[in-house]
Amino acid sequence: MLDKDDIEHPVPPERRVAFHAIADAFVAGDFALQAHVIEGVSPIEQSTAQSIADSIHIYGDPIAPLKPATWDWAVYRWMDGYWQFLVDLTTESEDVSDLTVHAILRDSDDAQIEVQSVHVP
Repeated sequence: MLDKDDIEHPVPPERRVAFHAIADAFVAGDFALQAHVIEGVSPIEQSTAQSIADSIHIYGDPIAPLKPATWDWAVYRWMDGYWQFLVDLTTESEDVSDLTVHAILRDSDDAQIEVQSVHVP
């Protein structure tokens, strides 16, 4: 169960699996999560997927599978109706980059993680 308060919390281990899979899909170039069906994660709309691809390209350092250091920085927070997740991606030269996955999880029994964007905050 995720906390519903005004404090940033570390991403719990049971949610990290999904973010590892999201990052792996992005490494493979599947920014819409079409070829990589991930349990508990919604596919990404094509316009959002293109924006994610553009952000990663502009960043200029190819992304890589998430490193353990990611979890020293990744957080979630209750935002009045949903949880907001911020997970920094790993790149080929940075264990924890400035590129951040912004995702939400709505407060319902059948909710799935929805990737909203990837950008440098």
